[in-house]
Amino acid sequence: MEPARSVTLCEAFLAGCHAKADELDDSSGSFGQFAQALICLWIKARQASGADPHETAASLPAWIGDEASRPTKPSPRDNSPIRTPAS
Repeated sequence: MEPARSVTLCEAFLAGCHAKADELDDSSGSFGQFAQALICLWIKARQASGADPHETAASLPAWIGDEASRPTKPSPRDNSPIRTPAS
């Protein structure tokens, strides 16, 4: 699948997850893990599409919401590096 389309699909899926998040019992944490994996996929798709990394970083708080203020543990399954812009 082409990266730009992947970005659009991830954003649509994330919007749906965000809309339904309050209706779910995520006491197991599996929905949160799913959303985290989807956000990582969105970041990778934006990188592959050549999107501005600063714009991607600025968009993250909107997708993460209240979770941005909480410490999180990275998923042990996703060891792939996230590229950062050169200073």
